[in-house]
Amino acid sequence: MLLISAVQAETITIGRGSGIVWEGGAFSGSLSGPLGMTRLGNVSILSIGTSEVICDFIGAQGATVSGTRGLQLAPGVILVPRMSVNGLFTRYDGSSATFAGTVGYPQNTMLMDNGKNMHKFEQLSPWCFSPEGSFTAIMDNYYSATGSRQLNYSGGWVILTDGTQTTQDNILLPPVYVGSYVVGGTTGNLSKQILPTTISLRISSVECTVATTTAIDFGAVERDDMPGAEIASLSYPLVVACEQVSDKINTNINLQFRAITGLYNNDPAKLALRQGGGYITGEMSHGVTGNADCNGTTGISFDNRQLKIGDMNNSETAKVFNQQVKWRLCSGGERLPTGPVDASAEMLVTFN
Repeated sequence: MLLISAVQAETITIGRGSGIVWEGGAFSGSLSGPLGMTRLGNVSILSIGTSEVICDFIGAQGATVSGTRGLQLAPGVILVPRMSVNGLFTRYDGSSATFAGTVGYPQNTMLMDNGKNMHKFEQLSPWCFSPEGSFTAIMDNYYSATGSRQLNYSGGWVILTDGTQTTQDNILLPPVYVGSYVVGGTTGNLSKQILPTTISLRISSVECTVATTTAIDFGAVERDDMPGAEIASLSYPLVVACEQVSDKINTNINLQFRAITGLYNNDPAKLALRQGGGYITGEMSHGVTGNADCNGTTGISFDNRQLKIGDMNNSETAKVFNQQVKWRLCSGGERLPTGPVDASAEMLVTFN
């Protein structure tokens, strides 16, 4: 029997400007299995790179933008994971060792349970990690060949620019893998692809600015311990002004929101209060989102989902999108804290 599955190619469009210009491509998963040998060598127990068998140095593939090192996609443009990892392996004496940290943006911080910095080739590739850090000599009787090894990872991708990028099309993104590797062969090697091979990048001249109130102060409100109760609401204009100066394209204009203080009960429509016990919802006008009452699920998604606010065509040099956004402060029940509370999220304009 022949089974054929269609693979959807994706084009990421970015514009002018600097900083984070795109975020998406969420991934998560785990790698598990014994290492199959006892030696610690010049390889990485955790690797993010373009090879399935070694932690390849990004070297000439790499560039630095605003202090962050990543894979260069074009001059002034880098790709960086925003990734959390935790894992464990078994030492030769049978004891378990754990590690945890972040990879990519905003920083690479991977530490062993004993506090050891795991960076292996920091000057060449910031995404290779070993239990002994930069130590390169082979150490016999380090790992258990048959004991547990597991890595758990989740995250997504960020494209950073320095503002010097020029218009280009059909830039193919390389496949990227998360892996865990051993000395001398592939018996104990584990890897999974976390960036598909079906993605290309288009750099346009589109640039957008956003004007809205970014510090939402609900003021003094009356406490309500009923779960899902609306405690307060505020409405503000949100204006997105876009222009494209050359090589004009047809593109959708989107807004993306990412929760910094987390999702309340893992619901993407509910931005958690930093203090817990409550949440905030957001609703945009002109059908961009659905109703965002405190028990609704169709308001602003705080998980980087694209919300289309309009489009530009290749005959338009400038366009303004006028929106109204309504924010609601909602009770989580008896755990609602007393006193000042706050929540935060990032907003990003993207194109496709």
